Amino acid sequence: MSKSLLRTATPFEDEFGLHAVPLDVLLLKKYGPIFLTWESEALLAEVEEDFGPTGQVTWARVESMRLLHVNQTFWTEWEVFENVTAAIAGNPPVFSYVQPPEPEEIALALHVAQQVDNSHKFDDDVLGYMAAALLYGGLWYLEGSLEIVGPALADHDRRKRIERDYGSVAVALKDRTAYYPDPETAAEVQANIVLSIRKALHEYESAEQKQLVEVDDILRGAKQ
Repeated sequence: MSKSLLRTATPFEDEFGLHAVPLDVLLLKKYGPIFLTWESEALLAEVEEDFGPTGQVTWARVESMRLLHVNQTFWTEWEVFENVTAAIAGNPPVFSYVQPPEPEEIALALHVAQQVDNSHKFDDDVLGYMAAALLYGGLWYLEGSLEIVGPALADHDRRKRIERDYGSVAVALKDRTAYYPDPETAAEVQANIVLSIRKALHEYESAEQKQLVEVDDILRGAKQ
């Protein structure tokens, strides 16, 4: 873990906390779409010349957004999906071992990717990976963007002869906004995870919108 800064963070330092889409918009406004084609080293040099130091997580987000723009591997290769998801969630990607994302992190990655391109379809391998990661994180009740994983999860359940009580979860979630403090049933456990995802998405989207409003101010403060 990096030490706390004893000064105000510059926009591309991790402590500043810019999310993936505001970073993308900032670079598009500063350099135009041509920045998507630059070599990483050249872009990094330009960014640090104009904005100051660049943090590891922030740079991983920049590279992830460039990848989402220029190719489909996020949607076709589970390893790429995993590492892009890690970067979006604020975890430095580690290429030497598998790091399955939490359900909240998958939801955030889908939210970001849909803003870049919502025309791509996920390959079965990536959907299967998402299903495995969600189950590893304890979630099987899907809503919103996570519903795309439903067929892969259903296929897993058929093979394992598992039956899920979706109705009880729906009842547990009905008009519910607060966590169950001491969940006593599987339905209440699922409800708490779903509520956690909703909360994570709401907080992320709120921060994202606030940062998008601030992009022009950041540009005006950049080195000339």
